[in-house]
Amino acid sequence: MSDIKQLIQIEENHHRKKASQQRHHHPDLQLLYVLKGSGMLYHTHHTTPLTDQSLVFIPKETTHAVTTTTQMTLLALRVDETMLAPVLQEVFSRPPFQSVFLLSTTRQHQLKLRQAFRQVLQLTKSKEPLDQLDLQLTCQQLLLLVTRLKTAPSNDRSYSRSEAIHQYIETHYYEIHSNDQLAKLFNLSTRHVSSIYKAIYQLTPYEAIHKKRIDVACLLLLETDRSATMIGFEVGYESLATFYRQFNKFTDITPEQYRKERTIPYD
Repeated sequence: MSDIKQLIQIEENHHRKKASQQRHHHPDLQLLYVLKGSGMLYHTHHTTPLTDQSLVFIPKETTHAVTTTTQMTLLALRVDETMLAPVLQEVFSRPPFQSVFLLSTTRQHQLKLRQAFRQVLQLTKSKEPLDQLDLQLTCQQLLLLVTRLKTAPSNDRSYSRSEAIHQYIETHYYEIHSNDQLAKLFNLSTRHVSSIYKAIYQLTPYEAIHKKRIDVACLLLLETDRSATMIGFEVGYESLATFYRQFNKFTDITPEQYRKERTIPYD
């Protein structure tokens, strides 16, 4: 148990703008998690772009180097595979874990990964024997999550991504202005975001955003005395004309007509 910290090492590295590492390699597998910044990872005659929240898996003995275009902060986790459960050792001995790869993640998965990395970072500073056991278990859970995300069937990944996009729309409808914004947030192409979302919800993300806004606007029209102009702004429309156009598209009437026809008068 006393050797766990030698088998699991994590560093928080800060790189200057336009900095370049010397090419190097490690005897252990490595995860690079970019907290902030952008740059490029060079490895075995290939390059992998690095941006905020990028997570890269690097097999042991892989020559690589990081270069930056902006200031960058990243966590580098190195794990000796001998401390892993036999099933994980077996997984990492086969493709696709014999090559460097950038893991595509949703916002939900990013939160889980960030939490796991922080926990590993904290546990490596502890001298308590039980915390060393916790460190070993947490590290294996982190690698298990990476394994599942990488090997999940395409349809399962599409469903989880669609669900994550939908939950984000439900809570951030008033501040989303384009599909491009969603695509960047979830590290997907604009076309892919639209296709996987529509396959599950029968609407494009753009249509879902407007539907959610109008649903909330209808509720506010009935439950408050705020003006249509104020409500339109509140649900995310900067243009009153756009609000009226979208409202008519979903209800076939104006906000004023909706309030008049649907409001139940008090006796």
